[in-house]
Amino acid sequence: MVNRDFKTNQLDYYIQDTWRALPKLTVTLGMRQMFIQTPYEVNGQQVSPTISMHDWAWVRALQAAMGSSEQPAISFIPSGKANGGNPFWPMAKSNIGPHVGLAYSANARTVIRAGFGIVFDNYGLGIANILATDGSAGLLGQNAVGGEWTTVDAAPRFTSLQLLPTFSVVRPPNSTITFPYTAPLGAGGVVSVADDKSRTPYSYALNLSVQRELPGGWVHR
Repeated sequence: MVNRDFKTNQLDYYIQDTWRALPKLTVTLGMRQMFIQTPYEVNGQQVSPTISMHDWAWVRALQAAMGSSEQPAISFIPSGKANGGNPFWPMAKSNIGPHVGLAYSANARTVIRAGFGIVFDNYGLGIANILATDGSAGLLGQNAVGGEWTTVDAAPRFTSLQLLPTFSVVRPPNSTITFPYTAPLGAGGVVSVADDKSRTPYSYALNLSVQRELPGGWVHR
């Protein structure tokens, strides 16, 4: 077994300022920026297609609409920082999430608060785990994961002493592969690739609350 150890670095910073716009209204403005390095395999066990799979998919969709089934062959080459190659996708440098908070004192015992913000997800290592689990063309020799491949949870099991699950014989992979590597047509294998133009997912966060001081010093929110 060849160990595949993915590494990434991330830098975040957050700045904010509070402004008392009115005697009863306070406005808080903030901004968070995330710099997320694309994960890479530290031992060089990483390959990527020689062409943009993002563009390939769009071109295939346009050709399919015109009734054309032609498609270029997909080859793989070593990639990633350890190989001095391109990353799976460009590093995210523009993940800027603004935040706004409002606090309004309706009276001495009641405060109304509202907030809005854009929150970015940290998704890179999840994709790297999928690529490491499902396999990459060329890293497993000339064999690829078959289309009938199942997870451990769905694998055949013993059902009785007389019925045994059947498995197809898998040949050991070829240890010599030259790059660029192009999988042969009709091999029936399945590999996973990352979108080379991936963008960090984000969501909008909204909140509204009313804080009321109850008799006896209790606070209900």
